[in-house]
Amino acid sequence: MLPVAANKKALAMTINRKIPKYFTLDEVRQILNPLQKEKNYRAWFLFLFLVRTGARVSEALRVRVADIDFSNKVISIQTMKRPGNPVRSVPIKDDFIGAIGEYIAREGLLRENKLFKYNRVTAYLYVRNLCHAAGIMDDRAHPHTCRHTFAIINLAQGVPVTVVQEWLGHANILNTLIYTRILAQHSRGFAEQVNW
Repeated sequence: MLPVAANKKALAMTINRKIPKYFTLDEVRQILNPLQKEKNYRAWFLFLFLVRTGARVSEALRVRVADIDFSNKVISIQTMKRPGNPVRSVPIKDDFIGAIGEYIAREGLLRENKLFKYNRVTAYLYVRNLCHAAGIMDDRAHPHTCRHTFAIINLAQGVPVTVVQEWLGHANILNTLIYTRILAQHSRGFAEQVNW
């Protein structure tokens, strides 16, 4: 059950907000195809990291190798848009752990090193160029679209909105609820899954 919104005006504003742009799962697979990995490995891995963690690009650029707990399968990400920059833990799956291990080895990174050794502008260009190479030429070719995609894919596959809120580091559930509007557009598929 969702928490009750204390402020009806804030809830109304959330419901009326513009729906975030995102990539479909098929588009994610298209962007992350092996040919793209061969052409620009760093861009490919950055996109993979963003779409599998939901991290903002500024948060991703602060992650160090030491922030990855391979045995417990979590990444600690410092939440940049909340007071005190609290750390949140985002679970990761085995295939992503393998990709992280490969990236660390290829880049020759040590435990104290940052995962990504470049700035926001380079990160933006990496994602934009990777999207363009995959045929996605619109304004979704941006690192923040990966964050929206992470939320939508997880919610669409049954992850509770409160869990997605925690993974994204949202202080307010209303910021996460905006993604449920996208799912409502595809409600026919959910209706088919309900057994009476």
